[in-house]
Amino acid sequence: MSKTLHTKAESITIHELITTYNIASVPIYQRSYAWDSDELDEFWSDLQGVVTKVESTYFIGSIVLIAKAGTSVEIVDGQQRLTTLSLALCALRDGCKSVLDTERAAILSEYLGKKDFLSLKVEAKLSLNEENNGLYREILDEETNVAELELFVKDRKKPISNRRLAFAYIYLYKQFADFTSTFADKSKLTDCLFALVNRIEVVRILSQDDVSAYTLFETLNDRGVDLALADLLKNYLFMKSSSRIAEAKASWSEISTLIGRETLTQFIRHQWMSRNGLIRERDLYKKLKARIGTSAQVIEYLEELKADAQVYGEIGNLSSPVWNSYTKSERDSLKAVQVFGIRQCFPLILAAHSLKKPADREMVLRWMVSFLVRYSIIGERGTGNLETLYARTSVEVRSTPYKSSEVKRLFHELYPSDDEFKVNFTEKTLQKTDLIKYILASIEDKRSTGLEKIVNSEGLTVEHILPRTPVAGWGAKYAKGSKLHSALLWRLGNLTLLTSPMNEAVANDVFANKKKEYIKSELAITSELSKSVAWHEVTIDARQAVFASEAISIWCI
Repeated sequence: MSKTLHTKAESITIHELITTYNIASVPIYQRSYAWDSDELDEFWSDLQGVVTKVESTYFIGSIVLIAKAGTSVEIVDGQQRLTTLSLALCALRDGCKSVLDTERAAILSEYLGKKDFLSLKVEAKLSLNEENNGLYREILDEETNVAELELFVKDRKKPISNRRLAFAYIYLYKQFADFTSTFADKSKLTDCLFALVNRIEVVRILSQDDVSAYTLFETLNDRGVDLALADLLKNYLFMKSSSRIAEAKASWSEISTLIGRETLTQFIRHQWMSRNGLIRERDLYKKLKARIGTSAQVIEYLEELKADAQVYGEIGNLSSPVWNSYTKSERDSLKAVQVFGIRQCFPLILAAHSLKKPADREMVLRWMVSFLVRYSIIGERGTGNLETLYARTSVEVRSTPYKSSEVKRLFHELYPSDDEFKVNFTEKTLQKTDLIKYILASIEDKRSTGLEKIVNSEGLTVEHILPRTPVAGWGAKYAKGSKLHSALLWRLGNLTLLTSPMNEAVANDVFANKKKEYIKSELAITSELSKSVAWHEVTIDARQAVFASEAISIWCI
């Protein structure tokens, strides 16, 4: 390997690694921080071994670097470990400051970076990718603390990789605090610091050029056990892009931004399936390697991937300009997919987007939703065959000339019959609010012109006709917690749609009083309830049977 790759490998301590380079940067296209409690537990366990001198050294693995200008390097592999080590240094530094141990805090700060004379900001020796670097700098610059980060971790609106980064800092800070008696034991503090920088060793593999680095990266990970498809593919593409590597990096960065790193592997596989048919993740890497061998093929593939990413990344965002040419019917189909929360059909959405005639595209999307409702939502059949179906259907949609009859035939291979769908629908219970709204709104649309108002009204709620907490007037057999109440509460026949004020007005009242509000509703499925004399299991069964009969013509291929 040394004859063909411009690399140098040697075992060094963390102290030697940190003091050799002024800047070690994680490129924008690298995956974000991913360590969770399992990896952190293992790291802490191994670190304790050298802190307590049970082990003489802790070998943390290899780190692949690309030499850049001066004493700067780019991290090709090893960013998870280096980030965790840096967070450990931050945690120790902050712990020392909490007990006014300024001397040790100053030593730790020097490992993390140098302070600028004017701004007093730390010029960090480690720079993370675009998603993680902001939070990392807050920790590094002491602009946040454990209590604030604990709230950050609980905020599910924050990117998961940043929540993991915050969790790692908190975890390490608390472990050090426990081990050192809340940083009061100076002897143990010294042992921790010495172990971190002098007893942890890495194999530093320094490459003088990008191609050698990415070739080595793949060789080190040739089994693909710990890496996702996206990680392996990215490095293979960079290796093969040769003189066009800057172009390849820019395209990959744009694709990552469009899709999001958490779902990048899924997108790459779905994109292939949309064009070429079903394939397993591991097999796909081999297929792509066989197909892409030159820099021109790399750029061509990335351009194709980028074009599909612009569609795929917006499937959940109906306000995107991507859908400007779509009809209301097509948007309703995409909205339904959002409500269902099913991603297996995404290859088919990509394929349908490629159809030249809007009418053909509209039909494919409508058929897809009808199949999803019959097979997945109401039928709750197994998912084992679905990837095959969507992949085969996607390829057929892209075939020339396009034949709708072939697409329809493929759907019908797994399509539940009208009789089966009717039986399943008649017995169905649902508890997901958005899904209930979609089903009931679709039935309302068949009966009246109220769907647009329903879909766009944020104030609309799901009303349980037999309420969740019935008043005494409903009788003992319908009391909350009774077997009959539990069986009927979420039946589709027992559910309707009301505006929030109307729902509050009827609440848990008896049916006779509820009817007086229902008749005021503009929705047919609600106002017609006023015609019922009483409300019980027989009327619920009858109403749901009517819904089931209507559903056959609403969701059909």
